[in-house]
Amino acid sequence: MKIGTMGLALAGVSLLASGCKLADKLKDAVDGENDSYCEAVCDWAVACADGSTDITANEAMSRCIEATEASDPGCGGAEDGLAIEDAALLNECTADQREQSCDGLTGNETKIMSAHPPALTCIAGYGGGSDAIVSALSNLPEGAVELADVQVYTTYNAARNAVMETGSEVCERFEESMCGYMYDCLEEKAGTGVDASTEDTIIDECVDRVFGSITDTCISSGRYDSFLPIDYNLARYSAMECMDDWDETVASGSACDVFTSTPAAVCAGAFSTPEQAAQVVEAAVTFALDFDVSL
Repeated sequence: MKIGTMGLALAGVSLLASGCKLADKLKDAVDGENDSYCEAVCDWAVACADGSTDITANEAMSRCIEATEASDPGCGGAEDGLAIEDAALLNECTADQREQSCDGLTGNETKIMSAHPPALTCIAGYGGGSDAIVSALSNLPEGAVELADVQVYTTYNAARNAVMETGSEVCERFEESMCGYMYDCLEEKAGTGVDASTEDTIIDECVDRVFGSITDTCISSGRYDSFLPIDYNLARYSAMECMDDWDETVASGSACDVFTSTPAAVCAGAFSTPEQAAQVVEAAVTFALDFDVSL
C-alpha cells in the first residue's frame, strides 16, 4: 500500500493523540511483525457477517483472505519488516478497521453504499490525503470512481463482497427456506406420509414443484448478484428481508403462518413479477393438498 506524506503526518497526529498507548504502538511497529490490512478487514467483515448468512465463519474467512490477497499485493507478508513509521500507520489503520461499525456491511442501503475504510488512518494515510480522495469520500457511491485506485478501498470492497453469499447461494436459500417451512407446516398439521424419514424427499419435491425453473432462472440471470460498492441489489435485499420475516413469523407462531398470513410487503420484491409471486403461492397451496393439508 502506498503511504503518502500527508498520511505519515496524519499517523503522527493519531499516534500523539493516543496518550499512554504510544509506547505499545511503537513497540508493535518495531517488532516488525504486523497484521496486514487484509487480515484486519477480514476479521471485521467475518465478525459482522456472522449469523446473517448460511456461510460458516471459517468459510467466510477463507473466501475473504483469498479475495483480498488477490486484490492487494500489500498483503500476504509484505506488511512485515516495514519501516517503523510505515508499520505504525498500518497498525493504526488495522486497529481502527477492526473497531469499525458493521453498518458498512449489514446496515441500510445508504450506509452500505457510502461505507469506506477508516478515513484518517487508512484512506487518507495510504492514499496520500489528496483533495480528490477527500472529495470522493464526501460523495459516495459516485465517488467510488475516484477511489478506485486507492488500494485500501479496493481491498475493503473485496472483503465485503467475499463474506456475502453469492447471488446463486441466495437464490437457492430462498427456495430451501420456504420449502423447509412447508415441511414443518405439513408435520404440524399431521400431513399424510409426513415424518422425519420423508423430510428430505418432501423438501426436494417442494423445490421442484413449487419453484420449478424459477431458481435456475434466478441464478442464470444473476437476479440476486451484488457487487459493492456500485451495485446495491434491491431484489437481493428483498429476498433476504423476506426470509428474515419468515423466521420471525415462525418464531412468533407456526410454520404454517408463512403460507396463511399476509406476507411482508418486501417479499414482493424478491420475485421478478407479481405473477411469479402468485404462482409460487398457488403452487405451495396445491402441494400441501397432496399431503391432505389445507392451507
